Amino acid sequence: MKKFRTAEIAVLIIGLIVTSIVVLAVSLKGNATPSSSTSSTTPTSVAATTSSTTTTSTTTTTIPQTLFLPKNKHLTILEIGDSLGTDLGGGLGLQLSKSPNVTLIQKSKSETGLANGWFYNWPLHLRQFVAQYHPQLLIVFLGGNDEQGMVVNGHAAAFNTLAWREQYQKNIAQVLNEATFKHCAVLWVGMPIMNPNGYRQGIQVINSLFQKVALTKANVTFLSTWNFMANAKGQFQFSARVNGVVQVLRSDRRGDQAPVLAAVGPMQFEVVTHRMANEFGAPLRLEQLPYHHARRTRPADVDAINAQAGAEVMECSDGALLALLKDTWQVQWLQRKLPDVQLDPLVAGED
Repeated sequence: MKKFRTAEIAVLIIGLIVTSIVVLAVSLKGNATPSSSTSSTTPTSVAATTSSTTTTSTTTTTIPQTLFLPKNKHLTILEIGDSLGTDLGGGLGLQLSKSPNVTLIQKSKSETGLANGWFYNWPLHLRQFVAQYHPQLLIVFLGGNDEQGMVVNGHAAAFNTLAWREQYQKNIAQVLNEATFKHCAVLWVGMPIMNPNGYRQGIQVINSLFQKVALTKANVTFLSTWNFMANAKGQFQFSARVNGVVQVLRSDRRGDQAPVLAAVGPMQFEVVTHRMANEFGAPLRLEQLPYHHARRTRPADVDAINAQAGAEVMECSDGALLALLKDTWQVQWLQRKLPDVQLDPLVAGED
């Protein structure tokens, strides 16, 4: 087999999020008509989809997947999760930054989950967050760290055994109860397709349990993101999608020898390095870039943006230009300093 030359890939982590989640969060501002004259809630329907998985069939009571949010003038959203939840929170923050009627509280924590409560007890911390912030909507995005055993009733339970599944469902229910008991709606975001195959199968099991428990709870919706990192054939792909297009960014400053890979989260870069080293015999050295915000710009503004410290313009595979910036403060500062420069937000779902 021909050996590929060892490459250096500059890695860009942008807060990418699932489009439907953004649309939902932006639309829930409490300005719709109540469902009845005696109710103070606003119904918002969200379709629940199912990940492809094989599980033992059981009979459960299912609740229609509809979120009911209080008809308030202001909406407070609490977002929790693991490292992927951190990425989701970053993307939500970008999309909601100009929504004065929405407050987003981001409380995700890396390396956490529902199978390692000894490290971080999510039900306990969530109870504190709900009491402190009084959210109307909780968004949960975790599970990537949960393919591990648990101690159940003093005994070790391996991943995906009957005892493990029963305890994991109880842990999910605890999280949901902490929110719904305080009249907080819940949007539980399922994990996207993963690689390698063994890990993917475990994620399918976890997603099936998320959905199973969500279907038994009122005012809780499970949202599948399984196809977010899948190609047209439903197979895993390790490039992320930005507005529906797989993106590999480049810039004149870095040249074609240093492409920038945009991915949904740090875990995807581990997949890239694993596959390149084991399937192609080409180990990679990854360099994480400091950018967390992207704005559409135009050719006439490239030089002005590149001249600013901590800013860089890169080109997508479709020719679109993205101004990459470190944080929200820098975005606002650049807009004030260069008011005539085009810095358009990446609206979810736009062409």
